[in-house]
Amino acid sequence: HPLMTNVPVLACSNITKETGKHLPIFTVCTDLGSAHSMWFANGVEKLFVASEAIKGLAMQRGKVPEEKIVMSGLPIRYDFSVQATNI
Repeated sequence: HPLMTNVPVLACSNITKETGKHLPIFTVCTDLGSAHSMWFANGVEKLFVASEAIKGLAMQRGKVPEEKIVMSGLPIRYDFSVQATNI
């Protein structure tokens, strides 16, 4: 959930400071056309997005550098893909 992104980012940062071991964190934004700005929290290694529209919002609203954004589409189970093909 976008409102919960900051909590794990802070926790991972604290673990890294305490242990000296880098603990990466990633965000998967499954919204397609519009997204709350809280999805674009600072401190994540990569932001996986489902559409060009969200990529643009992340770069514009969230100031997320393009190199941190991965266009992955929607993560769906393989069985759904097969059924969609058969329709």
